[in-house]
Amino acid sequence: MFTVGDVLANRASDNETKSIESKTMAMSFAKAPPDGKSSVSAGDTTIRLPGLSDLNSSPGSSNVFTKVLESKENPYASAHGNSNVQGSVVSIILSRPDGSEMPVTNSTKPIAIRLTRPVDKRPKYQQHYLYGTNFSYHKVNLPEKEMALSIYVSPNFSPMDTYGIYVSYGVNESLLEPPTESKFDLLFVLPNRTVLPTTSDIDQDDENELRHTVFIPPSVHFGNGTYIFGIRLISKSFFVFAKQIKIPKQSFSDSSTVLNLTEYNSSYTINMYTSKCQYWDEKKFVWSSDGCQVHRFDCFSFLLKTFRFSGWTIDNIEIN
Repeated sequence: MFTVGDVLANRASDNETKSIESKTMAMSFAKAPPDGKSSVSAGDTTIRLPGLSDLNSSPGSSNVFTKVLESKENPYASAHGNSNVQGSVVSIILSRPDGSEMPVTNSTKPIAIRLTRPVDKRPKYQQHYLYGTNFSYHKVNLPEKEMALSIYVSPNFSPMDTYGIYVSYGVNESLLEPPTESKFDLLFVLPNRTVLPTTSDIDQDDENELRHTVFIPPSVHFGNGTYIFGIRLISKSFFVFAKQIKIPKQSFSDSSTVLNLTEYNSSYTINMYTSKCQYWDEKKFVWSSDGCQVHRFDCFSFLLKTFRFSGWTIDNIEIN
């Protein structure tokens, strides 16, 4: 299929993209060197490559072909017998006009790959209620230490409600205690009100999810085991609070008015999921996580390979 694509790409004009798609795979060819700004899509996969100089690729003609192949099925057989792949497999190749490959093994900037999860593996949203400043607990099991763990928490009533996400961790689930305000292993605050970097390429839906999601990569979490997330309201919108407990309108500007969170009931939407980015090791014939990592919604890598982005929704067990 790459051969057919090369023919089409050779017939294309500069900076033009050609696509081929079938039920099981999709391929795109861009007749232009990577510029670090534009992206290439194939099927449900989107690739953003750094500029050619950042890729540390060998110098060549300006007529560089960027080729992306997305396969709905895993075309590789693992030497260890585990070839199960959840979701698409995508291959990225840079080539010269004569068809020879331009290898990239040590990019100075990451290659960003966004692969779509299978429908049956997408996170399931659930609604829960909080009464005053009480905790609501959710227990999850992280199956592999190489996975990133994500938790999305968004208020249903007021967009300004702020939640503390308290986390406790243990290997022995039977001995693990839920986190409290004074005893926890990790603490996060949602929504994230800091300015997101490079927001120019983030649409509104993605930005909203980023502000309400805690991403816990392997460098932050404690490895595979059990995690208990304690959700607790720590501040809220004054206006919505005042409406709920019927504070007189003239009191809205009164700085002496105290917001008593214990009198306010909150509702939030939550989902939790794990993600892992891997590439196909052509020498060992196995899927490997070395050199690539999950970064928010994307897979980041510093080499051009064949990637898969696997993940599982997590059984969200609420603890009373």
